[in-house]
Amino acid sequence: MKFSDFDPFFFARSAGLALLYFATAIAGLKYAVVGSTVTLVWAPSGIALVAILAYGYRMSFGIALGALLANLWMGLPILLATGIAIGNMLEAVAGAFLLIRLARFRNTLDRLQDVFALIVLAAILSTTISAFIGVSSLILGGIVSAGEYASIWIRWWLGDMMGILVVAPPLLVWLNRPRPIMSTMKLIEAAALFVSLSIICQLIFINPDIAGHGYYPASLIVIPFVIWAALRFDHWGATLATLLISALAILGTTQGTGPFALGSISDSLVGWCIFVNLLAATGLLLAALSAAQRRDQETLKIANVELELGMAETEQTNQAMTSFIAAASHDLRQPMHAISLYVALLRHELAGREALITLDKIEAAVAAMEHMFSSILNVSKLEAGALVPEVGCVSAKDLLNGLYDEFRHNAEAKGLHLRLHYRAASVASDPVLLGRILRNLISNALRYTDHGGVLITARKFEGGIRFQIWDTGRGIPADHLEAIFEEHFQVVSPLHECTEGQGLGLAIVDRLTHLLGHLLTVHSRPGKGTVFSLDVPCCQDTPAQGGSGKETQAEIGRMHGLVAIVDNDAMVLDALGTLLDNWGLSVIKAGGVRGLLGELKRAPNLLITDYHLGTKDGLELVNTLRHTYPDDTFQVIIITGDTTEEGIRALNESGYPVLHKPVHPARLRALMTHLLL
Repeated sequence: MKFSDFDPFFFARSAGLALLYFATAIAGLKYAVVGSTVTLVWAPSGIALVAILAYGYRMSFGIALGALLANLWMGLPILLATGIAIGNMLEAVAGAFLLIRLARFRNTLDRLQDVFALIVLAAILSTTISAFIGVSSLILGGIVSAGEYASIWIRWWLGDMMGILVVAPPLLVWLNRPRPIMSTMKLIEAAALFVSLSIICQLIFINPDIAGHGYYPASLIVIPFVIWAALRFDHWGATLATLLISALAILGTTQGTGPFALGSISDSLVGWCIFVNLLAATGLLLAALSAAQRRDQETLKIANVELELGMAETEQTNQAMTSFIAAASHDLRQPMHAISLYVALLRHELAGREALITLDKIEAAVAAMEHMFSSILNVSKLEAGALVPEVGCVSAKDLLNGLYDEFRHNAEAKGLHLRLHYRAASVASDPVLLGRILRNLISNALRYTDHGGVLITARKFEGGIRFQIWDTGRGIPADHLEAIFEEHFQVVSPLHECTEGQGLGLAIVDRLTHLLGHLLTVHSRPGKGTVFSLDVPCCQDTPAQGGSGKETQAEIGRMHGLVAIVDNDAMVLDALGTLLDNWGLSVIKAGGVRGLLGELKRAPNLLITDYHLGTKDGLELVNTLRHTYPDDTFQVIIITGDTTEEGIRALNESGYPVLHKPVHPARLRALMTHLLL
C-alpha cells in the first residue's frame, strides 16, 4: 500500500471491529453446545459481513484478529485458534464477494433480489466455509471425534446463519437507511407494537407458569407482530422486531422455558435457531415487498402528477390553438367574404366578353383561395380536436342542389358537364361537415378532370344513402390510393406536372369521415376516371328545409321586401348592401344594434346579421328585434366565420339558417329566394 493511500482511520476501524467481534464471540460462546467452541448464538458472523460490505475487504484483518483472540481466550491451541479464525474471515470475505459480484447487492435491502441474495449467497452458502474449516480444525485438534462431524457441522452452520439473518440486517439498516421521521401517531403505534410484542414474548418464551415446553405452535403467535412491524415500519420495524424476539426467545430457551425447551440445551437451541432464521427471512422479505410496493406507489403518483401536468399543458395548448384558429378564421374570412361579394357585383357592372372572361378568372382564383384557406383552417381545427359533430337530419336534395349551384360555374368555365342525380331522402349527419366532405370531393373531381364531366349522385344503399362523385378525369394509380388521404400528397402525372392546391382536401375528407363515422371508399382507373363513395345512414325525422338553390334569375327578380344587414365590418357591409341593392331589394345597413334600431321604422322582411357584433352577438340582436316588433314576423339568416365549438353549437340550436364565411353569392341568393318568396 502506498503512503498516499494510507487511511488514518483503517487501524482504528480494524481495532474497533476486532474488539466488537471478540466481545460478541465471548458472549455467544457462553451458550456453547459442544465444549467451549461451538455455539448456535453467533452474532460475529453478521458483524463481520456488514463490516466488509460497508468498509471493504481490508476489514478482514480486524475479523481475523478478533476471531483469533476469542479462540485463544477460550483456551484453544494457537494453531487450532488460527485455523478457526481463518475460516471465520474467509466466510465474511466470500459472503461479501458473492453478494457484490453476483447479485449487485445493495446494502439498503430494499429490493427482493437483495434479500434473496443475503439468504442464499451469504446465509446459506458462505457460512459453509466457516463450518467446514472450523469443524475440520476441531477434529484435527482432537477436540471432537470424526463421528460427530455432521451433528457439529449443522450446529456451527445454523449458528453462523443466525448471525447473518438476525444480526446483519439491523446493522445494515442502521448504517445505510435514513432514520425514520414519524408523526406523533406513528410513534404511539411503534411504542404500542414493541410493548405488546415484549409482553407476548415474555408470556410465550420466559414466564414459567404460562410458557409451554416443546410446544412449537405457540411460537407462531409472534408472526403477526413481525408482519405488523414490516408493513408499517419497513426495514427498521422488521429487523428490530426480529432481534427483540430472538433475544427474548434465547433467554427463555436457555432457562428451560418456552416452546423450544427440550431435554438438552443443544437440541433446544437448534429449535430456537431454526425458528429465528425462518422468522428473520420472513420479516426481511415482507419489508422488501412493502418497500417495493411503496416505491411503485410513489412512481405511480409521480407518473400521475406528470400525466396531469402534461394533460393540463396539452389542454392549455389546445385551448390556445383553438382560440387562435377561431380568431384567425373570423378575421381572415372577413376580407375574403367581401372579395367574394365584390366579384359578384362586378358581374352586373361589366360588359363585354373579354371583361367577363377576366372576371371568371378572378372568380376562379378567389374560389381557389377560399378553398385553400378553409382547408388549412379545417386541418388545424382537426389537429386541435376542436371539431365536435352536431348530428341532425340533413336533406340530400337541399344539400346537393346547393352544391350544384356552387360548382356549376366552375364546371362551365372548364368546359365540363356537371350533372346531378339524387333520391330525395334525409340522412343523419352534421350538415356543415357533410357539406365540407362533398364539397372537397366535388372540387377535387373538377380540378383533376380535363374533359368530359362530373356526376353527383345519391341513391339508397344497404339501408342508407350512398353519395357518389364520378369523374372522367386523370384517375389515380393503384399504389397511390391510400396515400391520397395523407396531408400534402398529390398525384402528379407526366402530362400534368403543375400541381394545384395544398394537398389538404382529401386529408380533411378522411378525418371528417372518421369523425362522423361514415364509410368512404374510392375506385379509380388511371386515364379513365375516379369515383368516391360515401355511405351515410338515413334519418327518420324530416329535416328543416333550406333553399334548394335551383331558382332562376327571373325568380330572383321577383324577390322584394326590406332586408336589414348588420355587420361590424364596414367592407363586408358595403359589399353585401350593394349586392342586395342590385338584386332589387330595399336595404338598411347598420354596424350594430343601436344603428339598426335607429334606421328601422318597421320590422324588416329579412334580417341578415353577422354572428359576432362586438359586445353582442347576432342571436341577441334577433331577440332584441323580436321584442321591439312583437307583432311582426321576419326571416333571419346568420352569417358567421366562427369555428369554435360553443359558437357552432349555439348557432345549430338557434334553428336559424346559417351561412359560413366566405359566402358564395349563389348560395346566399338561393337561400334568400326561398325565404322571401
